[in-house]
Amino acid sequence: MFFTQDVFATTNFSIAPNPTANFIHIAIVNGFLDSIVLHDLEGKEILSEKIKDKQAIIDARKLIVGIYFLKIISNRGAQTKIIIKM
Repeated sequence: MFFTQDVFATTNFSIAPNPTANFIHIAIVNGFLDSIVLHDLEGKEILSEKIKDKQAIIDARKLIVGIYFLKIISNRGAQTKIIIKM
């Protein structure tokens, strides 16, 4: 499995807070989120959700402390970001 980082063109989005201990808030300004996928460092899929909205919240309280890859897919493209769980 490999991760790519595609350009979101003129799409502005935010992921906060990062690092996090509780919740991760994802918001997009131009467009709509289609889905989010969270993987651990070994590539195991931890979470996959269809969104169809301008924002999403991930409950990170049950995640173990570590580093994760969050793939955000919108109607304007896809991008993978690193999330740190404290």
